[in-house]
Parts: sequence; C-alpha cells; structure tokens
Amino acid sequence: MKNIQTLSEWIYRLAVVNIYFLFGTLLGGVIFGIGPAAAAMYGTISRYLEEETKESSWKIFWGCYRKYFFRANGLFLTAAVLGAVLSMNFYVSFRLEGLPGSMLLGLNFFLLVMYLIFVFYALPILAYKNYSAVHAAMYSFIYAFSTPVLTAAAAGSIVIVHYILFLFPVLYLFFIVSLPGLLITSVTIHAADLPRLKKTKQHILV
Repeated sequence: MKNIQTLSEWIYRLAVVNIYFLFGTLLGGVIFGIGPAAAAMYGTISRYLEEETKESSWKIFWGCYRKYFFRANGLFLTAAVLGAVLSMNFYVSFRLEGLPGSMLLGLNFFLLVMYLIFVFYALPILAYKNYSAVHAAMYSFIYAFSTPVLTAAAAGSIVIVHYILFLFPVLYLFFIVSLPGLLITSVTIHAADLPRLKKTKQHILV
C-alpha cells in the first residue's frame, strides 16, 4: 500500500508540474517562457527527489521560475541560436559533394552530440546546483562524460516514454515534459554525487 501511495503521489506531482510548465511557457510569451518554465520544472522535481517537503508544488515552481528567469532564458536562447546554426551547417553539408561534404557532415554529427548534451543537462544543472549559466553549460559536458552509460540509458528511456505517450495522446497534457524531466533530474542528481565531480567543482567554480 505504501508503494501504491508513493506512485500515486508522483503521478499527481508530475501531472501538476507538467501543467505548470505549460502555464509558465505561455506566461513568458513562449519564447521567453520555455527556459524558465523548464528550469522551474527541474527545480521542483529535484526538490521532491531530495527531500520531503510540505510546500505546495506551485510555491516551489513559482519561486524557481522567478529565481532562474534570466539565467534560464540565457541558456535557452543560446541553445536556440546554436540549433539554428547547426541546422544551417547540416543543410550546407548535405548539398556539398565529395570529401569536403563528408568531412563537414562528420563534424556536424559531432557538434550535434555536443549540442544534445548541452540541451540535456544545462537547465537541470542550473536548477539543481544554482550555478551561473556559464558554469551550468560547462558542467553539462562534465556530467555527460562522467556518466556516459547512465546518460545514454536516460536518453533511450525518454525515447521510449515519448513512444508510449504517442500511443496514448491524452497523456501528453500531463506527462510530455514532466516525465522526461524526472529521468533527467534523477541522472543529474546521481552525477552530482560522484566523488570525481565534487573534486572537479573546486577547480571550475573559482
């Protein structure tokens, strides 16, 4: 019964946080709302994973939304610009023929992996560790390379989750962002507890 109660609580939390994310996105006019809403979602989930709290999920979410608004927007807009540049690079590489096109295509796939790592970890690290945007971006690569198997497993799990949601579209409203967010936050917390990352922090955060 205790396990059923815990599962029910998490289903409720994830559904509510997902709705809060949608509201926060619209509140910022979409472009300036996605980043803070995502950071607030990660912050709320990490709070529930780390400790038992009697604070309402809305209070936690709204506090994180305001706290990380500018830093999260900086990371999101950076990701948007980099994504646009990367898309243009792929367009050019597919049009080039011969060795130059193959070399550029290979470079673009490498940059795509780096870009996905940045998108995967930057905002969760910002929300969990309260770092600056620059340090969150730097640590996104350190976290990924410190836990490659776990990161790959989480990415694969997210693909499976979205496939299941695709089969039951009504669930999109409640879990499209929050359920993947739970997986990413769990990996972030695990990576942050690794001894080698705690030592690395002393050399980077100066």
